[in-house]
This record gives sequence, C-alpha cells and structure tokens, in this order.
Amino acid sequence: MEKKKDLEYLKLSKLERLLYGLKNFFAGIPGWFLGIFKGIGAFFASIFNWIRNEITDIITTFKNG
Repeated sequence: MEKKKDLEYLKLSKLERLLYGLKNFFAGIPGWFLGIFKGIGAFFASIFNWIRNEITDIITTFKNG
C-alpha cells in the first residue's frame, strides 16, 4: 500500500484518516507475521550452528589429541 505524504494525510477528514490508519494496520499484519517467522527461523539456525560448532570442536579435539 502506498503511504500518503504529510500534506495529503492532513487534507483528509477525520473519518478518512481513521480508515487510512486501519488500512495501514491491516496491510502491515502479513509483514509482522513474516518478521516473527524469520526471527524463529534465525533462532533455530543459531542453535543448529552452535551444535555443529560444538560437534566439530569435539571431533577436531579427538582427532588431534
């Protein structure tokens, strides 16, 4: 959704401002969920990277003594 410039927004009536705000709110919901899922994915990726690094360290230590 295209955002209005300041002057365009100020020209709107109170009802139009309310409807504009509601449209922006509902248009932003998918991006909000996307951000949550990306955050969850990044969390699990960091856990798996930590586990991989620990296993690599154990194997390297065992191999090199």
